Amino acid sequence: MEKGRIIRILILVALIVVSIVLFASGIIFPEQQGDTIEPDQLISVTAAIQERLDTIAGEVEKASAGLSTGINGEEAEKVLYDIFNKTPGAVLFYSFSPDGTIAEVSSGSYNISSLNLSLSGLPDLSGSVVQGPAMTEVVEYGGYYFFEIVRPVYDEDGENIGGVAAVINSFSLLDGIINPEENTSGNTFTVMQTDGLILYDMNERQVSANLFTDDIFSSFPNLRNLGVRFTTQSSGYGSYSYYPTGDSEGGSLVKKLAYWDSAALYETEWRVIMFKEALVAG
Repeated sequence: MEKGRIIRILILVALIVVSIVLFASGIIFPEQQGDTIEPDQLISVTAAIQERLDTIAGEVEKASAGLSTGINGEEAEKVLYDIFNKTPGAVLFYSFSPDGTIAEVSSGSYNISSLNLSLSGLPDLSGSVVQGPAMTEVVEYGGYYFFEIVRPVYDEDGENIGGVAAVINSFSLLDGIINPEENTSGNTFTVMQTDGLILYDMNERQVSANLFTDDIFSSFPNLRNLGVRFTTQSSGYGSYSYYPTGDSEGGSLVKKLAYWDSAALYETEWRVIMFKEALVAG
């Protein structure tokens, strides 16, 4: 009798050990396996965005040094032209005086023939922004969404004589990195500012929408609750219920998994969020 009891205990222990092994390998509850581990695809996309921002910032720094002899004139124009053509994603490069007035412009498809005018609609570049390098938040300008990377310009005596800015189309920059990744998997990406403004999404109707204030998200309080973590934590994992990928008009909700990381430059951070549908809805 005692021997039979020992055998039953050994069998029970063996079953527990096997269950632990199967659970750890993802055979049991596979949809939960690796949920808290940041996916390689997210790591790759975030790194590519960060590299692009750093590259642009480096070119703006070179322009700032090159303009030390003056922010306008033929030499300044050449500096801007050369740097503009080396900067990925740039749609506009310009130098400006301490009061924010444009001095010289170098652009591609943007034909700006009148100088000595302020760029209305873009962030005010006078005052504190001129005192140090900065990446501005995204703003709407002529139907597109742009951000700027700016640096002050000092002359050879160390006096602040203005600044230089690279204007970047945010959607174009992000789409060139993210779209190829989305096309090779069933996962989707969103990039947003820490105030909830969406800079990139495969559903362009959501670009420029704010997760916390726009009506299209008002029926999804669990997504907005998760959004608070998006804005306050630089990386993480969570889940929520939303429409299936490709269906933004209705239908049965599915459980979605969200992983996020951050790309940052100076004082500005972007949240790079990867979504995928769970194997089991709920």
